[in-house]
Amino acid sequence: MQKLLTLAKGIVIVFLLASNFTYAQSVKLEQGQNGGVDKEATSPVIWSTGNSNSGNSHFLKANPFPIVLPFPN
Repeated sequence: MQKLLTLAKGIVIVFLLASNFTYAQSVKLEQGQNGGVDKEATSPVIWSTGNSNSGNSHFLKANPFPIVLPFPN
């Protein structure tokens, strides 16, 4: 009886964990890019889903930069 109860608890735990993963959400953040180090600054910024780095942005490390989280209609 004890083994059956332990098995039932294990099945319930696995079911609860598996059901949480099926409802996962995803987010698509867009970062502002304003031209690379050797390029002209772009104003206003261009929104991109790629990384903002020295090749496409003038923003300094550890300083804030624009991020947009689009909401569906």
